[in-house]
Amino acid sequence: MPWFSVAVPRVDSASPPDGRGFVSLRPASRFDEVYRDGVRSRHGSITVIEAAGRADLPEIGFVAGRRVGNAVTRNRAKRRMREAAARVPFRPGRAYVLI
Repeated sequence: MPWFSVAVPRVDSASPPDGRGFVSLRPASRFDEVYRDGVRSRHGSITVIEAAGRADLPEIGFVAGRRVGNAVTRNRAKRRMREAAARVPFRPGRAYVLI
């Protein structure tokens, strides 16, 4: 039997839930709704668009445009925004896009 056909049992604790307190804003059509219906506000170098959400937890999407830099820099910026968002209490039942 080849090694790649052997099923390895998954340990439940191998991927613990992140416990961030928000869910990711998906799919892309939800981004469009928040952009269209949301209220924009500026906080330092971050623009926040807030609209009515659909879930009990806040829905948050992160955007880093090409102006930020190359792909590595944009992904780093989004990771940093996700970490910062995990420390901020967002209102439940709302959807946010952080740019």
